[in-house]
Amino acid sequence: MSLKIVTVTIDVLPAVVPLVAGYLQSYACLDPEIKADCEFEAYSCTTTIDFDEMCSELEAKNADIYAFSCYCWNSKLVRRVVESLMKARPDTHIILGGPQVMNHGRNYLDPKRPHLVLCNGEGEKTFRYYVREVLSENPDYHNVKGLSFYHDGELIDTAPEDRIVDLDEIPSPFQTGVFSNDAFYAMCFLETNRGCPFKCTYCYWGAAVGAKVNKMGHDRVKEDMTWIAKRNIPCLFLVDANWGMLQRDVELTEHIAACRKNYGFPFEVHFQSAKNSPARVSQISKILADNGLLGAASIAIQSMSDVALDKVGRSNIKKSTYKIHQENLDNYDINSYVELLWPLPGETLESFRNGLSDVCGSRADSLIIYPLLLINNCELNENREKFGLVLAEDDSNMVGEDQLIIGTNEVSLDDYEKGWGIAFAMVLLHNLRGLYCVANYLHHSRIRRYGDLFDDFAHFLTIASRSPSTARIAEFLTTVFQPLRYDMVQAYGRLVHFLCHEDRTAVDTCLREFVSSQPWWNDATVQALFEADLLNRVYVYAGPVRELESDAFTHLQVLATEETGYVVSVPLAVQTHLKRILGQRMNFVGGVTRIKHAQKQQPLSDMPYGSSWHWNYCSFRMITSRHLAATWDDTLVAAKVA
Repeated sequence: MSLKIVTVTIDVLPAVVPLVAGYLQSYACLDPEIKADCEFEAYSCTTTIDFDEMCSELEAKNADIYAFSCYCWNSKLVRRVVESLMKARPDTHIILGGPQVMNHGRNYLDPKRPHLVLCNGEGEKTFRYYVREVLSENPDYHNVKGLSFYHDGELIDTAPEDRIVDLDEIPSPFQTGVFSNDAFYAMCFLETNRGCPFKCTYCYWGAAVGAKVNKMGHDRVKEDMTWIAKRNIPCLFLVDANWGMLQRDVELTEHIAACRKNYGFPFEVHFQSAKNSPARVSQISKILADNGLLGAASIAIQSMSDVALDKVGRSNIKKSTYKIHQENLDNYDINSYVELLWPLPGETLESFRNGLSDVCGSRADSLIIYPLLLINNCELNENREKFGLVLAEDDSNMVGEDQLIIGTNEVSLDDYEKGWGIAFAMVLLHNLRGLYCVANYLHHSRIRRYGDLFDDFAHFLTIASRSPSTARIAEFLTTVFQPLRYDMVQAYGRLVHFLCHEDRTAVDTCLREFVSSQPWWNDATVQALFEADLLNRVYVYAGPVRELESDAFTHLQVLATEETGYVVSVPLAVQTHLKRILGQRMNFVGGVTRIKHAQKQQPLSDMPYGSSWHWNYCSFRMITSRHLAATWDDTLVAAKVA
């Protein structure tokens, strides 16, 4: 008997190496019978694929087994596709696996579909023995550990399969020729270990939270990294839960840098940093940055509230490590972005504002606020009533099964909406440098803290007597940004595209209306710094800067507008403030400086996949604002002006 097996991977981003499918195939083929009698094919697509097109393509594969990888962002689409497949080919075998479906057979299986099964736990062993059973003359799923299925109308959960301790037991799909040499890959996920010693209650990372970390061999990992580089894959994503937790991670990072030097790839590296190892993570970040591989370093704090961190199992993660890491990154001139969740149990609107003030005040380059999602299997599910969790689902979302937490004991629906208004304000005023200089001055002069300023701006957008420009910004927030919280990468990307490119003039007008309505506007230093912010605000795409109206400036003087920036005369008193605020982005001693916006932007016309791609680009650029922001340098300016 021979079988055709199709592994199905549905990713958010295009052209991703199907790592899970590679693991399943390479481990299953350790069995000589499976290797001889089974033909494997990997099917990959994105969540934006047309449903009918996907169903037709999968049905045309005419496979005996379809294996689906299920996550919260694709599991509703998987349900629909599986239903269509089973109607078209009722005798086909389908196995579901992944963190969203494991241990939830009753929700994803059907008593009327005996060939629909579900894997609980790590997939490699269970999948291998499942395929062996399907190959037999009389398959009996009771013989397979880690499996859920219906038998005579009864849901059966077999005994759990042991975790693989020596991960080298899984042959490397990179080294064994599983992945096509002809396919184009833009990104590759790579894991070097499995497990996480922390027990964050909202997380189910690799189905091994609070578990021992099992490792792959050092040499094997280096060989995989070399394969990725030689394959000319531009983006490498290290999917370990805590990169930098192990001392060997430093050497492996150095190997990635060596691959870049030797083979020209990868272009960039992403990773989830270790929680309590700031010195090592900073060292890793510097190695990557020095070799042009790091766009921005992630710092996942999630909250600055001790109460909230305790309620979600993060009290053993020291906030002091964040400050050490942030200082190191700042000294190294490395982009950083801080990740926060809204609203965690125990967080209040006030503590959220205060947390933003603390993070921005410590010179974080950018912040990203993520919605708190309730996913299957995480411990937070067990505390819904205790924490007063209020859930909302997007009925229009036909792809993912995101359960959005929109309320807690501490956060009402009104507070929840206000929190997102503050998050929007933070993106514009801080991340995109809309009022970066003004906000810094107000905060450190103890006139208005960051979080309160963001709240003021969010409230300003709700005022009825507003200009068309301000109304347009507010309309974008309510009609475009809020519904997209289910897909934050795209949401932030659309936000950045709109604010920095599509309607930049309206944003300028809105910002001026806001600052001029505030009680601190009569401060001459604030007025001068606002003019600096007009010149300094981020350009997300490559291209000529806009000509600014001369009457917009009273304290600074624009002497010339160049293609990539401006030549500006700055009073000495204002220079003193700007040097403190802009730090390494400023280098001038005279009264005239060149503001240059041409950094690492790409032209909009170069975006290869249309709007979805340039929104992803914009989202990434938002977290690289330190190096995307303009430089202020007086080199050769005097000669040119003369």
